[in-house]
Order: sequence, then C-alpha cells, then structure tokens
Amino acid sequence: MRVLTRKTRLTLTLTAISVATAAVAGPATAQPERPRISASGPAHSLAAARTHAAVKKNAWQHDTLARHSQRNWYRVTLSTRSYLYSLLGNLPADYNLRLYDDAGKALSTSDHTKANAETIGRTLAPGTYFVRVASTHGASARTKYALLVRTVPVTATIGVLTAHVGNSNTVTGDLVNLSDQWQAVPRMDVKLYDRTGKLLRRKREADNLISWIPTAPGARVPFSLLVDVPYSVLNKTVRVVAVPKWDTMTTRSRVALTVSDVTRVYHHRNGLTWVDFTAKVHNTSSRRLPLATAVVEARDNRGVLVGADSLSGPSLPANSTRTYRGTYYNLEPHLHLRVKAFEYTDNTGS
Repeated sequence: MRVLTRKTRLTLTLTAISVATAAVAGPATAQPERPRISASGPAHSLAAARTHAAVKKNAWQHDTLARHSQRNWYRVTLSTRSYLYSLLGNLPADYNLRLYDDAGKALSTSDHTKANAETIGRTLAPGTYFVRVASTHGASARTKYALLVRTVPVTATIGVLTAHVGNSNTVTGDLVNLSDQWQAVPRMDVKLYDRTGKLLRRKREADNLISWIPTAPGARVPFSLLVDVPYSVLNKTVRVVAVPKWDTMTTRSRVALTVSDVTRVYHHRNGLTWVDFTAKVHNTSSRRLPLATAVVEARDNRGVLVGADSLSGPSLPANSTRTYRGTYYNLEPHLHLRVKAFEYTDNTGS
C-alpha cells in the first residue's frame, strides 16, 4: 500500500458564453406579445424564470437565499443535444438542487445532508430547462452560494466538466464519458492562460495519474494530470483548457463497488493540512476484480475538485471488503475529503 504525499495549491477557472433572443410582430390580427426578457439573475418562480435571460453557461453564478421559503430559478437553453452539469456549493445552510424540463417536470434532484455541495449531470435534448436552488434547512441573506451550469455537446466522446491547477505540478478536474462505449483517459493536452488570456504554457500528452479507470457510458470520474511546469507559471494561471485523449475499452459489465466507514483525522501545521484517512471498499458483485483503486478527492467549499490521488490494491474477490489507509497532504486549510472506489486495469483491451 502506498502513502499519498502530494502537496497542493489551488486556482480555479472557467469561461462563459451568452445567449440572445428576438421578438416577432404580427401583421393584421392581434397576436399575443412575446414575453420581454428581463435582466439576468435568478427568478423566484418557474413562471418568472420563463421571462428571465438564460443563465450564463460555463460560468459561476453567485446569489443568495434570503429566507427558507425562497426559490431561485435559472433558465437554461440548449440548441443541440448536450450533457448539462450543475454544481452548487459554498452553502451557508442545507440547500438542494433540482433540474426541470420546460413543462415544469422534475428530471433530477440532488439533496445531500447538511451544507454539502450538490451536483446534477444529465444528457438532454435541445430545448429549455430550469435549474432550481432551494433550501432544505436554513438560509442566509448575506452568504452567497456558488452555482455552476456547464454544458458539453454529446458529440464530444469525453466531456471535461472542470479543470484547474491542483496538486503540485498537476491539473485536476472531473470528466464524463458521453459515448456509448467504455473509455479510459490516460493523457490530455493542457493549455494554461493568465488573466489577460495570454497562453502561458502548453503541455502535450500530460499523463493522467488516475488513468485506466474503466469509465462506463455516462459515468463521471476524476482526473489528475502531471503538467510539470514552473511555479511562476502556475501562480499566474487563471484558466485551464484540457483536451482528453481516450482509449476505447472492451465492453464489460459494471461492478458494484461501494465505500463505507470513512474516517478522517485532520492536521494543520505551518500552513500545511494533511488528513489521515481509512475507508472500507466493498465489492458486492459476483465478479472478482484483478485490481481496484480507492480514489481520494479533495474538494473546496464549492465542491470543486482541487486535488486527487489514488490507492491501488491487490485483487478484490467477489462479495468481499478491503480497508484502505493513507495520508493526503494539501496547502488548502478548508478541505472536504471524499473517497470513491473504481475498478482498475493496466490495459485497455482495445
């Protein structure tokens, strides 16, 4: 068993796009006037959201829930079939996240306990949709939550949902398999930009340190790329573009891996944070896994992945449990450590 000892620094970036609409007048007979599009920002009902400007995609939105009964609605327009990913974080209380179609039918819900980040990801047809932020328990008129709405066309085999400077000399983030085949992502091309949009550094075929996770169609997994650039470049980076290189894998059945009994002991000294952790990984399937990995995810208050590493173990027999132990190092003082389990392989089988 190896011990995780990577130090971490953080910088997060994402870009934004906008949507415009137009009005049409009738000729001889009176026709209903098309609703006037109001300023951007949340509406407080589904009906009001229909006349609000579409939320900026691929950008952060910062708003508040002033009271428990308040609902914040955001309109999302899709011109092509796309994967819609929404992340809600920096929560002052227990909030929840929902996705609705144009008829007002709830399609997806994320409602974790306490003030934990909420995420929704779903492939959708072209049309109008609504993302709603509401309170399960509590509210705050002063503390703003952070909401990210990102869309990726399904024509992309692998969609990159987040990408930013993570562990020392790494770029971390989340990706989704948008194809109908199993994929693995061993490498990515990376570009680092400063605040003015200037390209600081380009890294071709950066190795994914959490590669060879067999990713099923529609599945989301983390990545951590070794970019190996000077700290002076990383300190100036405010936007990261990562282009995945994937390998198609042989068709396989999903293995039901679950994680329980996660313990975390946080230590803080001289600006460094490290976490001693344990986690039990359960193989509840009838198939023996030659290799399995426990992936440690370090996320900030927004739920954004700011560091990741993995603990690979020996074979995991059918209907068995194994305990993983390790230590994760990070410079960020406020981390939310999660442990996930994945099947692991040393070849694609393609």
